[in-house]
Amino acid sequence: MTPTVRLTAYDLGRDPWSHDFKVIAFAPEWRTEVVRRYAKQFTRADPRWTAPIRQFNSLLQAAVPDVLAAPGAATDDRLPWLYAADVVPRDAMSRLTNAWLTRILSRRGEADGEEVDALLDALDDAMPQWASTSVDLTDTTLTRGGTADPHRRLYHLVPEVVAARLAARTYQYEGTELSFRVVSSTRGTELVSWPPQPYVRRGRDWYHSLLMRASLHTVPFSGRPRVHITYGVRRWVTGEPVKLDPRRGVTAYLQVPLPWTLRDGGVPRLIANGVRHDSTLGTPAWRSTSLMELLPEYSSAFTLPTAEELIDNPTEWAQGRDGVSVWVVHSTLMGSHDAKSGLMPVERRHFDAWVEESLAGVLRRSTDLTKVTLLAKPELWRRDKDAEAKAASKVVKGHARRLACAVALDDRPLTIDIRYENDRTRDALVAALCEVLDLDPASAPHWRTPELEVRLDASTWEKITADLQVPRSWGKAHARAVATATRERRALITRHFGTPALDAPIRLVLVELRGADKFGPGRDPKVAIRLGCADARRVSQFITTETKALAERARSSILDGLRQLGAVLPPKHTLGAAVPPDLQHVGLWMIRKNHTTARTARRALVAVRIRSTDHGRRVEGWDERRKGWVSYPELLLSLHGDVDLEQDRGTWLSLAEQQAAAQRRIRSLLFQTRDTPTLLLVQAGNMRHSWPWLTNSSMVPDSLGFGPWPAQRTALFGPGLRIVVIRDSGGRDEVPQWYAPRDDEKFAGHASGVWQPFDVGSDNRVFQSITEVPIQGAKPNQAVKYRDGAASSGVTVAGWNPEIRELTVLASRMTTTGEPEDPRIWAALAHQLRYADDYVPLAVPLALHLAKLAEEYVVGEYRET
Repeated sequence: MTPTVRLTAYDLGRDPWSHDFKVIAFAPEWRTEVVRRYAKQFTRADPRWTAPIRQFNSLLQAAVPDVLAAPGAATDDRLPWLYAADVVPRDAMSRLTNAWLTRILSRRGEADGEEVDALLDALDDAMPQWASTSVDLTDTTLTRGGTADPHRRLYHLVPEVVAARLAARTYQYEGTELSFRVVSSTRGTELVSWPPQPYVRRGRDWYHSLLMRASLHTVPFSGRPRVHITYGVRRWVTGEPVKLDPRRGVTAYLQVPLPWTLRDGGVPRLIANGVRHDSTLGTPAWRSTSLMELLPEYSSAFTLPTAEELIDNPTEWAQGRDGVSVWVVHSTLMGSHDAKSGLMPVERRHFDAWVEESLAGVLRRSTDLTKVTLLAKPELWRRDKDAEAKAASKVVKGHARRLACAVALDDRPLTIDIRYENDRTRDALVAALCEVLDLDPASAPHWRTPELEVRLDASTWEKITADLQVPRSWGKAHARAVATATRERRALITRHFGTPALDAPIRLVLVELRGADKFGPGRDPKVAIRLGCADARRVSQFITTETKALAERARSSILDGLRQLGAVLPPKHTLGAAVPPDLQHVGLWMIRKNHTTARTARRALVAVRIRSTDHGRRVEGWDERRKGWVSYPELLLSLHGDVDLEQDRGTWLSLAEQQAAAQRRIRSLLFQTRDTPTLLLVQAGNMRHSWPWLTNSSMVPDSLGFGPWPAQRTALFGPGLRIVVIRDSGGRDEVPQWYAPRDDEKFAGHASGVWQPFDVGSDNRVFQSITEVPIQGAKPNQAVKYRDGAASSGVTVAGWNPEIRELTVLASRMTTTGEPEDPRIWAALAHQLRYADDYVPLAVPLALHLAKLAEEYVVGEYRET
């Protein structure tokens, strides 16, 4: 069989597809009245407010499961609000509306009955009328770049219709049968197998369900949108109280008894509700948008749990009471779960075949991928097996790493400070340093080699690694206490090391520190230590105080510390003369740190380049204050005081102003690189918020756009400029899952390399990059979780699969003959740059990886006022 990769994606628009709905709009009069009366409850009203209808939409779907509520309808008169199989009776709409109004008008205690009645009468007088319509679910136009641009409402309607179609069928495989419930979410539309299945282990039932998620997406320069079906395992919390993370909360799925709904049939649904920690009351509480807050206003026919009752006893509510069941979703932050996440390729193939059969006649499978016939790997170190080869390899690797350190440090000595709590950690770090750089342990703490001088200083640091002195406090008082304790700890570190000269060589500090869970709120000193070390012109790498796998963790800490000094070993590509020998790689990454109780938000644009020198490859970063390229560690130390794209001289910038500032810096960077052949690497999900040109609907081949100005040819920004845009799932399934089918229809496996669809031409610019499964993730490919009508042993297998990285060659240059370069070359190079000696395959090319890791040094200012 020809090597093939199959996507769990289906093309929209190959076949005509329309769907009949009853629709109703959200009347402008409703919006005006609801917002006016809702705003009266607040001291200050915002003119941008819209009607708070998310709870109302959830209530409608619980009462009438076939209703679809379109997002954005509360602000856009051009779009219908509700889509349904049949008209919802007027009296039912009035009852539902009354429950909603009672809730939103009771923010300051019990709602005024007369106020609710008056508003209900006003809305009833302006009740919009239902209308019949047929929606073309393939309604798509093309952008200037040739990319499909579906009608806005299809991003919601198509996944919902696909989910309803799948939920109408039962999955059957080797004695097991799965039925599904639909859950509307912001990431798409979910299908959850129902009821959850138990897996009995260690005297306890571990519940899990199959999860499928449908979402609509576009592909750069492709005229057809496609539906991505993403598979996973939804795990549930039972058997013990929920471990509620105060920062994140949890999600709970509500199953409402069917006799309560307004009509039978339709789509079987679950309603997602959020539970958060209420810092004011110090107890769990339902999120304000949760249906659980609204249901008691509509019906008192059944008992619903309070958030605290659900958190304390999730098992009782999962089993159900009076037909109502509430299941809490398990997350990794809660600890281990014996039903492991993910599916292996063979089971994904089984479910994908069932989906293809279910969608026949409306959607067709996306074209399979074939391997691009270019070398997929750079020149990497071999994995030697016999002792003699390993010993020789150790000498070669140590020599290469010492040379990399010498290049990164401009031939200055490598000085490392080890600050430890336990002697075993110190010994492990020294042993790892000797192994990595091939140094003689007997010569410690000072080594001289022809390439590099290494100096080592080790001592304990109890006062520095102790808890920050932050008393129990909240809000502004807590922020002030954290800021004061951080300043004191930074000053203590400066006194310990001494105040350095501005041009003092940068040193590396390896710090042994307890895990974050061992400190109280605001007392973890890690950020304070990193900032204090930066004040003393030192980059810092931490190792946790644990005995498990100490030697391996010490080796990783040494390598990560050297990486912060810029001592990395980019392997040599295998693409020959097609790539200019003086090509530099530039990675752009926008670092975003959201505000917290203690710190302000930060935005920082980081640019890292890797270029060839006479002595090796050098890693540098752009320093905005100096307006020049500096060494990578110099970049890291500059970031906590770098130009902030969130503020300008203390004034907070609007989104448009932030985008304009970021794009000015990008244009400046392109100007600085225009005289050198450059491969610019950006990740779409990270950069398009600041540079909207990188959205699929905006991109045009061989063009760049900035702000409101017309797009320009990329050649104007440098004749040697090439650009590759990288896209991952982005938490929204933007790239589909995949598997490699085998000849036997029952089997599937993994694959690696650079891939493209079978049916594309030589001008194709969009490729798929897949790396090998690392040793840590290698599992039986044929493990199956859902078969034999009972819990399978495959439930205990974590289904880890490499994720596709979509590579779009946005820009390349023309050859001397006037023909465009082969885009496959730049896709293959971007793929090869994901490999680096000493590391498992990276998620993104090395320059972009280093730019992303710089976020460790970007810290928001402490809120003290």
